[in-house]
Amino acid sequence: MQRPHVVWFGEALQESDLAAAAAGVEGCDLLLVVGTSAVVYPAAGFVPLAKRHGALIAEVNVEPSAVTSLCDLVFTGGAGETLPSLLDVAPEPGP
Repeated sequence: MQRPHVVWFGEALQESDLAAAAAGVEGCDLLLVVGTSAVVYPAAGFVPLAKRHGALIAEVNVEPSAVTSLCDLVFTGGAGETLPSLLDVAPEPGP
């Protein structure tokens, strides 16, 4: 049986995946933070990392998160409705 490329609760990320994510965050101009409480590390550390490297931070969430104060733009609402409106695209029809 082949295992999906996911990390289950309590498992560690592969170092190569973590390093690739950090490199992407360090070099980004815009970091989208979507639908998270931003309290689970190491991912929660990406927002301050991007901020230190000069990225614009935009959050889309139904309520404030642990990193809302670091965000330059905050959009309140569900990702399924908010992201398509920000991108000026029609959302996918539901089932």
